[in-house]
Parts: sequence; C-alpha cells; structure tokens
Amino acid sequence: MTRRPGAPMLGLASAAVLASAVVLASAAVLASAAVVAARPVPVGRFVEIPYGVSPRHPWPTGLGDDRRSARSRFEAPAVAPTRAWETRVGVGRVFAPAVAADGSMYVGSQAGVTLVAPDGSVRWALRMGLVSGTPAITPEGFAAVGGQPGEIRVVGGGRIRQRASVGGGVRGSPLVLGDGSLVVAAYDQALHRYDAEGRRLFRTSLAGAVRGMPARSRDRLVVAAGEEVLFATLDGVVAERAAVGAEIALGPAVAADGAAWVLTVEGTLCAVEPDGSVRVRNELGVRPALSSNLAIARDGSLRMATGDAGVLAVGAAGSERWRHEADGPIIGGLTVDEAGRTLVVTVRGELIALDEDGQKLWGVGTGSRSDAPPVLTEDAIYVATFGGTLQAWTRPSP
Repeated sequence: MTRRPGAPMLGLASAAVLASAVVLASAAVLASAAVVAARPVPVGRFVEIPYGVSPRHPWPTGLGDDRRSARSRFEAPAVAPTRAWETRVGVGRVFAPAVAADGSMYVGSQAGVTLVAPDGSVRWALRMGLVSGTPAITPEGFAAVGGQPGEIRVVGGGRIRQRASVGGGVRGSPLVLGDGSLVVAAYDQALHRYDAEGRRLFRTSLAGAVRGMPARSRDRLVVAAGEEVLFATLDGVVAERAAVGAEIALGPAVAADGAAWVLTVEGTLCAVEPDGSVRVRNELGVRPALSSNLAIARDGSLRMATGDAGVLAVGAAGSERWRHEADGPIIGGLTVDEAGRTLVVTVRGELIALDEDGQKLWGVGTGSRSDAPPVLTEDAIYVATFGGTLQAWTRPSP
C-alpha cells in the first residue's frame, strides 16, 4: 500500500480499531433497519473515527500548543490567587506540566515523569532520570518525552510503552502530529520524525545547534538552528530558510498568520514568513533570558523575559509597547492569557500577573525558584519549581 507524502499514518493498532469500529457501526445500522422497518435507514455509511490530539486538553505540550505560542485560552484572575496545594513530583528542576482534559497532569523532572491528579495526589511516578522538558500528550492519551541517553519515550500507566533512539539528546517537548507521529529537534543538529510505532520517518540535518523546540506553521515544520530559521515539509524536506544575522536565543514561536518569531542573543527580534522572507527585524537592545520563551497574545503582540529589562512587550509590527522593570530581571518562562495578561515567576520566587499595559495586578510568593512558564487553566495556575514540587494556585473564594 502506498501513501501520499505528508499524509497521516495510523499504526497497526489504530488501523485495527478503525476497521472494527466501521464493522460495528455498520452492524448497528443494519440492526436499526430491522427494528424500524417502517422507514428507510441508510446502510454502508462511512463512519469517521476521530484521531489527533484532543483540542479539549488545556495545555497538551510544551508552551501550550503546536505553534509554541505560550498562550492560554483562559483568563488569569484579576486578584491574587491562593495556593490550593503543593505536591512533590521529583527532585531538582521540574518542568511545566502538560494538562489533560480531565485535569490530570503529566509532569517531567530530573527524576522522570509523574502523573498528578487534579487534587494534587500522585497517581504514579516513573523514575527514568532527567527528561527533556514538558511531556507532550499523544492521541492515545499517553505522554511523549525525551529521555537519556538520546531517546524518545512514550509513557502511560506508570510504564514506558514505546521508545525510539535518536542521534542526540532531545531538545524540549516533542511535537505531536495528528497521526500520532513525533517530531523532535536534537543535539545532533538534526530534525527527526518518528511514526506512532517508533519507526524513523526522516532525519534532516541542520546547519547549526538547535535552539528551542520544533513548531508547526500550518503545513510546515519550523525549527531554529544556529543563525537560521528553517521551514520544512512534513516529510523533512527544507523548503525555506532565513538567516537572521546572529545566534538565535529564543523561539520559534509561530503567530496565527504563520510567521515564526525569534529573538537573537544580541537582542534582535525577527519575524520570518513561511516563504523565507524576514518581515520584521528590530534591534531591541535587550539581553534575552535564555531559560525563557516568546509568548504571542491574541492580538499578535509578543511578551518576552529579559535579564536586564524585566518583561518586554512588542506589538505585532515589531515595535516596543512597554517594559515592566519594577520586579527586576526575569530568567524564566512566561505565559500570556486570553485577555493579554502576562504570568511569570520572578527571580525572587514571586508569581506575578501584569495587565495588557504592563501594570502589575498582583504578586504571590511561591517560596521557591522556577524557570518554567506558569500553566493557566480554567481552574488554576500551576507553577513548577526547582524544589521538586508542583504548586496549584486557585481563584480566591467569593
């Protein structure tokens, strides 16, 4: 059987489920026709079985979505939240959790992967050493993560269900495509894609060290390597590339129009179009926080953390809007909500919220350092700490 390039590929188990579901659906239709013989009932209907990562997951992967936009579809509270619980999930550094539709959370740390229930209780913990970042939820509801030495691992139910060897350590959170295949960028200076059964589909060499995680721009994969932003087909063929003039520090984060934003180590912000042209180049004159990220608000404006200017906001055209320097330098990740508010943890361990104009709404002490972007859902803000814990902050009671 042949397959069009880039077309979704279902594994053997998924194909069997599809075939079984179609047979059962057809049988059900025939049974209904026998019972209700007074009116015609169509038979042989095509029944489509949904596949892909459910859009109901509030935060299914690193930086929230396949564009790595770091934007939540929920609104942060306008007043200071209260801490509902704190749970130990590992040792040392903890990455931002991946949050599923049922409220359960896959959390990666220096110890492995832990599944945490909505009330903060630990359902299971899989000790497998340092992982690469936030786990990414797969269509089956499992979690994919990079592990040592140079592997992709799919975990669920407290055990490793699938693994594939990569030529180098995985960068950040895997990108999960609709067919269950996984795309990762690795320290071997290459972009990789594996199918749902762990078979390699391609390995594409990159001209430089990878920064950030692979992202999705419509029907293209986007990755930053060295001084270049590259757009590749789903088959791994590099279609366009753009040099930005300096080593890339943050990004790519992909806007709704498909443009990929990156920030260089010299503080130059660039927006690269899918055709390889550079639409925006603005020398902001800031020092990027290398443990941070770019976040894209609904209006297309950006937020970024800097080591010398606090939080910086830039409009969709690339011009600076505001800086929030009152809370000092920011070293960690940040998140923007549906209303344009920004959530970040300061170097003093304070979780703060800034409004759409950069004014501080509130701040609460977490008691620990964190470089993970806060994860905002409908019910809570989750903060992963360097103390090996995950905290949940909820809206105060009326």
